[in-house]
Amino acid sequence: MRFVMIPVLLFLAACGTPEQRCVRQYTGEVATVERLIQETELNLTRGYTYVLEPSPFNFYWGGCTGGWDGFNFCGYNQPQYRRKAVAIDPASEQRKLQDLQQKLAQLKSQARPVLEACGVTVVD
Repeated sequence: MRFVMIPVLLFLAACGTPEQRCVRQYTGEVATVERLIQETELNLTRGYTYVLEPSPFNFYWGGCTGGWDGFNFCGYNQPQYRRKAVAIDPASEQRKLQDLQQKLAQLKSQARPVLEACGVTVVD
């Protein structure tokens, strides 16, 4: 079964046209910065943000395979997290937004010639 999966994975890795692979390679960071800009704007609109806070571990019982008899009851800890609202500093958040917008403009200007070399028409 493992030997069948290797060619399948290699085939899937080669999916996409050369243009799609080129765009994916040079626009990943742009997408990340755009997502961070949206998140920062939302935080400024709300006036707070959410953070994940660990809560006490829960202990669960379950079945697991293996061992000398093939089936055992196993216990395991399951970490739990909860979202907690946290106040933000609007001035700091506004500076972060401006920095992200500058970074986005810089990334787009750097990506334009590379994408055009890949044969992709870039439209603003």
